[in-house]
Amino acid sequence: VIKKLKETGIKVFHSPFAIISSPYVVRSHHTARGELVHGRAYPWGTAESENELHSDLPALRRCLITEGLSELHESTRRYYERYRAEQLIRHN
Repeated sequence: VIKKLKETGIKVFHSPFAIISSPYVVRSHHTARGELVHGRAYPWGTAESENELHSDLPALRRCLITEGLSELHESTRRYYERYRAEQLIRHN
């Protein structure tokens, strides 16, 4: 997949994410108190959505919110600067 993305010129900022997502609340086998967490229960244990040892969901969220907004901010700034320069040239 990464090779195909590079061949087509699509920017890859991160390697693929392994996401565990679940609307269900399950009892964690990974905490001393057996806390309730979002995740999936399997015969061998639980896979927790918010546990970075189990899922890249927290990393994906940070990527989309932090880095995605940074990229949006930067591209907006470049667009505005280009527009501003064109307007200054046009009106002078």
